[in-house]
Amino acid sequence: MRKSLTRGSALLLAALSVSVAQAQRKITGTVTDDKQVPLSGATVSVKGSRVATTTDATGRFTLNVPANGKTLVVSFIGMQTREATITDNNVLSVALASRGNTLNDVVVIGYGTRRRAEVTSSISSVSAKDIRDMPVAGVDQAIQGKIAGVTVTNNSGQPGGGVSVRVRGITSVNDNEPLYVIDGVIIRGSSGGNSTAFNMLGGGGGQTANSVLATINPNDIESIDVLKDASAQAIYGSQGANGVIIINTKKGRQGEGKINYDMYLGAQEAPKRITMMNLRDYARYQNDVSTEMGTTPAAEFANPDVLG
Repeated sequence: MRKSLTRGSALLLAALSVSVAQAQRKITGTVTDDKQVPLSGATVSVKGSRVATTTDATGRFTLNVPANGKTLVVSFIGMQTREATITDNNVLSVALASRGNTLNDVVVIGYGTRRRAEVTSSISSVSAKDIRDMPVAGVDQAIQGKIAGVTVTNNSGQPGGGVSVRVRGITSVNDNEPLYVIDGVIIRGSSGGNSTAFNMLGGGGGQTANSVLATINPNDIESIDVLKDASAQAIYGSQGANGVIIINTKKGRQGEGKINYDMYLGAQEAPKRITMMNLRDYARYQNDVSTEMGTTPAAEFANPDVLG
């Protein structure tokens, strides 16, 4: 009886092995570019499944394809993704074409526009399509985290308050704000304010100044181009030493009129309220600070007792 069970188990395992072998087939092949140069690290996957592999240093791959797999999807960075039908001989040779459409994109430079393939400068772009579905209140939020080498920091929680934008970090002990060019009009992007209470007591000037970017409706933006290196911003001279941000807004076009309506609602609440000075205390504080700093007290704070 025991021998019969052992023999039956062996036959069952053999049958399962044959069925698994029939359910899959081994596909081999090579992946090259349009010049027959092997592509190492190309992704080869079975369409409609999670079965995938990558090519080796010689561009070869081996993949166990399920019985229902009919098509392989081959992709590589900078190349057009291609689908290849699995043949009966189980050997494939796939050639990928270069993705040249990005080289035909038009970017804005200091003195006009050029095809991206003709530009050797460091330029990053954000189009209207990239920020179309983002519920942002300002342009600064639209470019935050979307452009390499650009950092955006809110100087305060005040709506429309000062925003510090840094292109490739801090490069000077003075003002590090980039130059803004909005529809060809040069606007200085300094976030500094002129309030003695904040500036001379350790606070940032941006806490009392409005951001240039807060004056633009994000829905009106057509494109944002950031010029980073010296060759891209040379036309602006020393004004562009900290980088140049070129913003182009949408223009009217011929055709049918269109109306778009978007609405976003948000709420903020301070987790802990801090006891603040009233107007009289603040006026006395300002007068004391002005005396210590050697500046003339503000005329409106001359008599704090009459302030409400």
